Amino acid sequence: MSGRSSIGALILAAGSGTRIGTPKLALTINGIDFLTLIRSKLRAAGIDRMSVIVSEEYFQWAQDRCLEDTIIVNTHPERGMYSSVLLGRNSFSDCSGVLINPVDYPAIQETTYSKLIELARSNPKQMIKPVYQGRSGHPIIIPTPIFQTLLLDAGRLDLALRNSRVDTLPIEVNDPGILLNINDRDTLDRLTSSMI
Repeated sequence: MSGRSSIGALILAAGSGTRIGTPKLALTINGIDFLTLIRSKLRAAGIDRMSVIVSEEYFQWAQDRCLEDTIIVNTHPERGMYSSVLLGRNSFSDCSGVLINPVDYPAIQETTYSKLIELARSNPKQMIKPVYQGRSGHPIIIPTPIFQTLLLDAGRLDLALRNSRVDTLPIEVNDPGILLNINDRDTLDRLTSSMI
């Protein structure tokens, strides 16, 4: 779907993966890298516009895998996730909302994406946030007008959104993957075992 009722996706994949020893976009589950896994679920859920933020080192790697998508290089990924968010601000002007997905959350279910996207399309002025057992997680969907005016000096996405005073619509999902940030090999091994 295209036009103002569509939702675009911004995949944040520029981190170096210091704690796990390799950039997380290239980590694999059963032979499929995180970036490809997330993109395939997003496509199946109805997303046809994606921008992927990567480091310079992984630009060609991502380009080879994301032929239909926009690849944006973050030349200073050490500045943190928010620096990557800001780089994507102008990518979705003809979308009603932007789904922000860190690449280290590969276990989010396709049905969760579909549920969030459907809710965002019917509530275009609200931020959509998934909740599992009382805890909020990823991804979130931000109305495009809010996304495009995020403050450069906020430093963190949560602070920028708080300053924007956007109305938030939490939605309960039966998906522990919204909370599962892959930060170490033990967590990755447990996830891989559960998905075999």
